[in-house]
Amino acid sequence: MAKIYAGLDIGSYEIKLVEVRKSGRQQIISQTAVVRTPMGSVERSQVLDVELVIDAVQSMLVESPLSTDKVVIGITSPEVVVKTVQMPLMPPKELEHALQFELPDIVRFPFESLKDITYSWEVLEKSERDQEILVVACRRSLIAPYIEIARRCKLELGVIDLPSFNMPRLFPNEKRVCVVDVGAVQTSVYVAEEGYYKVYRILPIGGQDITNGVMEAFSCDYETAERLKSQHHIDTLLTEGAGSKRLLRSAIQQFVGGILQTLEFLRAEDRLTNVRDAVSEVHLCGGTSLLKGFADVLTEELGVKVSEINPFSLYPLQQDGAELDGLGPIMVPALALALRGLEEK
Repeated sequence: MAKIYAGLDIGSYEIKLVEVRKSGRQQIISQTAVVRTPMGSVERSQVLDVELVIDAVQSMLVESPLSTDKVVIGITSPEVVVKTVQMPLMPPKELEHALQFELPDIVRFPFESLKDITYSWEVLEKSERDQEILVVACRRSLIAPYIEIARRCKLELGVIDLPSFNMPRLFPNEKRVCVVDVGAVQTSVYVAEEGYYKVYRILPIGGQDITNGVMEAFSCDYETAERLKSQHHIDTLLTEGAGSKRLLRSAIQQFVGGILQTLEFLRAEDRLTNVRDAVSEVHLCGGTSLLKGFADVLTEELGVKVSEINPFSLYPLQQDGAELDGLGPIMVPALALALRGLEEK
């Protein structure tokens, strides 16, 4: 019997949905949908107006009905603490109690009770005496709106997870995977080795920063700048237009600097000579990855091959592929979340 799961990615700019059907070893994308996020309703994964988001998701489900009610919802927020800690070797139950005691020192925010936070942990590595633990935690108030959205939309919520942590599932044959997801207002950089966490970082810069730069360079409004981004090569945006290119150049430099700093951390940690030895390729997704020449600029500046992810070339589609032209990189987080759901028991 086929197993079906959906991934729901609620971003500041768009809400994306991908359903995956697994039959035997074959995984098929059986449904996709994308709608604009209601203005002002979501900011850096913090739901500010839950009613507007619920209306948008319900409308999307009417237009693009699912074959299942099972869903994994993603959250990408600087309010989520991701940290590794060293602990002595001990049985899992003792480790759970020890981590609860250490949580105030692990997380970066105050809390009065364990009921105020939600967290998970995973053993990354063990030695003769110690073990390295990955802890992910956030305030319960951050995820409460997502639970309400699932309930009101009659979706069975399997888990809330970080989309980036599941993107390496798209590349099962790569030992070390580096994925950069460029969102509207922030960018996540995640590196995993053989499926396990190596480094995760959120950069406070996104596609809107490039849009703002184009607005300044071409003295135009937001909608016109978005159209220019979709039509022109990045070199054209950097050279044409009568206005200042200061904001645009600064945005690109921040992308390069933030990603490079993350890769340099890996290089130094592994005591390697250059960044190319730390990662062989950077996989790029998110709406800004569609900007012509953006991946080439990153490749040149980072010294590592940067390529755009097209998930529809990795997984067969049940629907007409022509309808999805240009949407591939945008749908990667939702697809990764659906793949995570398929592993739920």
